Amino acid sequence: MKINIKNIYFVFLFFILTIIESSFAQGVGYYTCPYTIEKNETFASVIKRFVKPDSVINAKTPMIKKTMSANPKVSDWSDLPSGKEITVYISPEFADLDKIKKLKELHLKKIADKKAKEKKELLTSENASKKFSIFYMASTGRMTETLSSSDSTVQYNQNSPATFGLSFQNRNPDKKWSLSMSAYLSYLPSATVDPNESIKGGSTSVPPEYGVTVYAQHATFKKLSLYGGADFERFSSLNINEIYNLETETVASVNHQVFYATFGSQYVMKPWIFKTSFSKSLWSKISTPSKSPYAGYKVLFYAIYPIKNRPYSLLLLIKHHEMSGATKLGVNRIGLGLSYAF
Repeated sequence: MKINIKNIYFVFLFFILTIIESSFAQGVGYYTCPYTIEKNETFASVIKRFVKPDSVINAKTPMIKKTMSANPKVSDWSDLPSGKEITVYISPEFADLDKIKKLKELHLKKIADKKAKEKKELLTSENASKKFSIFYMASTGRMTETLSSSDSTVQYNQNSPATFGLSFQNRNPDKKWSLSMSAYLSYLPSATVDPNESIKGGSTSVPPEYGVTVYAQHATFKKLSLYGGADFERFSSLNINEIYNLETETVASVNHQVFYATFGSQYVMKPWIFKTSFSKSLWSKISTPSKSPYAGYKVLFYAIYPIKNRPYSLLLLIKHHEMSGATKLGVNRIGLGLSYAF
């Protein structure tokens, strides 16, 4: 049997043309353009961006049907949400090539800008893996001491016009665990005593208060982190017990050193960051050896408001101590401050 090369060529050509025709029928004959829906846009206004001004197009136009079928994730074409990404199919007969070129260039620019932003955020995140911050705070403190042997109570103020501190955070590469440390020093000019039937009142000097914290923190959920660790602080109360027991008539400060175990949580509600913690005393020491050292707990609430595009944050502190020893001691302190991250 003699093979006719010419016949084979025509059969092959017919086969290729059939494939091409089928491909055009499946959509190769359209210009495809990715597009991101802008605010208050409709499907009709989107299509107008790609076609010639005199184009007459309706819902039965093949390219409209093709666009709708090729974007199954769009549930309602009469209500396109801003930011939604779709692929638009434009028939050559309606296509305005200049418009299509400009829109494709704009889309590529948006992609490049998005990647640049993501890269910047990644670098920012990496730079934030080790971050220092310094802070300043002014606070007012109200202290209440009650004698254990009676209901006699004395109240006095300890206001701090200046607290300075330094904090450091080191985040692990997996972004789940981090280690944070902080230290602060508070200047307290004096303690001002409210007079009552047993105490004349007045003021006495108070030494600076200071503290150190070390915490390990775990990003347990997307917005919620849990942390735990140790606190140490030195603070002062007054010799109320000695005055009531007629051991002295002079009001003087009594220094306390307390070591705590702390557990807390951090919740992010952008732009705010909220922290709450509970600390239980494990060890304490008092400057008056003959008196019982204080033991108890403290509760702390901390709110941070980062200032947009700035390394500064506004701070709010609310702290409460409930301690017992020679007296029952309650401390309430409220502070406002500013921090700078670097």
